[in-house]
Amino acid sequence: MKALSKAYCHFAIGDGAKVDALWQTVLVSLDEKDNEQIRPFLALMEQLLMVNHPTFSSRIAHFMNVLMEYIHKNEQYQKWVELVIEKLFKVAFNSPLVADWFKQNSKKW
Repeated sequence: MKALSKAYCHFAIGDGAKVDALWQTVLVSLDEKDNEQIRPFLALMEQLLMVNHPTFSSRIAHFMNVLMEYIHKNEQYQKWVELVIEKLFKVAFNSPLVADWFKQNSKKW
């Protein structure tokens, strides 16, 4: 799944509309899928947050703000929240931009 997510992101480099469409795919899956079904979309989310290109990095703050809204909206689904947060911390460990967002927005999470 990771390789496919990387391929989708590579295809979207330089095209903000494609990046936004990939992001919408992640958001729709977070709304509609259960714990097991969101895993492939979490892999796509991870890649969207880790691509080191201005088309992606310029959207990280927005992506993270929207993710926090989704997490708070779904607090009653503990396993779902656990999966999403676990993936976000994995990304933050490997992405200085996401780590910086967490440091600067500690009240949001």
